[in-house]
Amino acid sequence: MNILVVEDDLEIQEIYGLKIEACGYKYHWAQNGQEGLALLEKFEFSLIIADVKMPVMDGMTFLKALRKTNRSKEIL
Repeated sequence: MNILVVEDDLEIQEIYGLKIEACGYKYHWAQNGQEGLALLEKFEFSLIIADVKMPVMDGMTFLKALRKTNRSKEIL
């Protein structure tokens, strides 16, 4: 399973990363929704964990953009 973490707080990113790796999964992280969308073009993800309040593109705008893609049906 490959997980995308969209989170601007570095401490929270680290906490998620440690837990995800401890469970044996791979992950990528983005600091905002715009970076998250760019990663979606490069990699396939089974799960996305997204913050709501972020700079550049917030989590709600990110999710709206994600839902417009065909890949959103494949992701939890």
